[in-house]
Formats: sequence, C-alpha cells, structure tokens
Amino acid sequence: MNESYTKNVPAMASTQAETELRRSARARWGLAVAVLLGSATASAQLQATASVGFAKLEAKFDADGERDDLDPTVTHIPIGISANYTIWGGVYAGAGLVMRNKSVASDPEKSSFGLADLELRAGWKGKFGVVGVGAELGGKIDLGKVPADLASDQTTTSDNMHGLRIGANVIAAVAGPVFEVGARVSATLHFARDLAPKKGDPEVETQSGLLIDPALVLQGSVDLGSLAFLWGLDVGFLYETADKLAGEEVKDSEMNMLYVTPSVGVKVGQHVIRGVFGYLDGDMMAGIPLMGDNRSVPLIPFTLMYAFTM
Repeated sequence: MNESYTKNVPAMASTQAETELRRSARARWGLAVAVLLGSATASAQLQATASVGFAKLEAKFDADGERDDLDPTVTHIPIGISANYTIWGGVYAGAGLVMRNKSVASDPEKSSFGLADLELRAGWKGKFGVVGVGAELGGKIDLGKVPADLASDQTTTSDNMHGLRIGANVIAAVAGPVFEVGARVSATLHFARDLAPKKGDPEVETQSGLLIDPALVLQGSVDLGSLAFLWGLDVGFLYETADKLAGEEVKDSEMNMLYVTPSVGVKVGQHVIRGVFGYLDGDMMAGIPLMGDNRSVPLIPFTLMYAFTM
C-alpha cells in the first residue's frame, strides 16, 4: 500500500467527522428555528372589534356631589375600530381608532363629526391555572380639531389631549367559566399642550389631570350548545386630578365618579356581539353613573360591540 496514502487516512477521517458535526449542528439549529417559528405561528392570533355608542349628557354632579340638570345637553355618538395581534407567548400589539359625532343643544346648536384619537398599544396576557393576568401600555394621539380651528357652528370631537396609559388586570375562575371575579386598573397621564380657548385668543399651556380608573370585575359565560351567553359587570371608581392652565390648577376641575357597567352578549364560534351599558369617553369606557363630583353624565349610556378572532 502507498505509504503516503496510509499516513493521510487519519487526517481524512478527522475531516469527515468535522463535516458531519457541522451538518449535525446546522440540522439542530434548523430544527430549533422551525420549532420556534411553528410555535409563534400557532400562537399568532388576530382579534378585531367594531363599536358604536350613544350617550346624552343631561345632568352634572357639582363640586358638592349634587346632581343637577345640564344645560345645554351634549350628545355623544362614538364609533370605534380596534385590532390586537398576538405575536407569541401572550405578547400582543394593537391599535384603536375612535371617531365621534358630537352635538351641543345650545342656541344656536353646535355639532361636529370627525376623528377623536388613535391609540397604539402593546401588552401581555397569560394564564396560571384558573387565574388570568395581563398588562398593557398605550399611547394616545389626539386627532380632533383644536378649539381655535372650529367654525362657529362646530364643537370639539375629542378632549384635545395626548396621553400615556398603563393598565393591568387579574381575573380568576371561581366557578369555571360561569362565574369569574377579578380587578382591573388603568392610569392615563396627559401631556400639556399649547391651546387657544377659541379662535383669535392667545395660546395657553393646557393640561388635563392624571386619570385613574380602578374597577371590580365580575363576568362569566354559559354554554348553550351552538352558542354561549356572556355577561359582565364592572363596578368602577374614576378619579382625575385637577386640570391646569398656564401651570395653575383650575378651580372645581378635580373629578370623580362611581359607576357600574353591565354587559350582555352572545358568542357564536369566533364571533361575539355584546351590548355594554357604557360609552367611549376620552380615555375610558364610562358606565352608568351613581355618584360623583364635577362631571357631566348621561342617564344610561349604551354601546353595541362586535368582535371576531382568527
């Protein structure tokens, strides 16, 4: 046998072994990436919601908590579209757009229909046994006309405030899906803007207060075969610190309200239709008012919502 060939046999074997190791490593990496991508695809989920609400503000809680008639009355018809996309492992991102038809029964009457605000958000939701938890961070971009740009027969469709919102919730299945109890809380920080009270006036630094909205949550679903009956009840307490103009607090602008938000609905497959006794009011879903201070309120607001998941 050729001596030089014999000497090269170990080197050739070593090279083949290294090649096999590299191939094996690439295969493992490929398998790992496939598993991760497969898991992400399996958990990816899109949920979209559309809603239309109605609320006629015809009363106001004054600084002493007394409920008086509101003159002029104000009617809100908010229209919302929203979508959340679950990316992987309960992490999701989404956006929500609100338009509003608003009319003020003044003399002469004022009314407007237009964009209100856009919220961009990201969050996480998970479940540990019978307990579900979630957290969310959102940024609100105000899209409504500012007072200085309004015609004499127009009114604002938004609160003219940009904001940053953080929220969290926890819900536990006490008796399976039929009865669940939990809590949620959100806080919205509004950013100061230079706004003119009306056309021709000088701009003034304007800032709404910090909004805090905690609530007790009761909810459940009853399986009726081809569909499920849904019910819910939020008992919330809204609190907002005083507004500021030019750095000074505005008198009697600190606000609070105790409210309840009942809801009923049906779920058929991946489709849900729900009636909610509340309406989209700026940074929250405002329910039926029970008591409060410094807040204009409706008698019974209502919103019809449709959602689907795919």
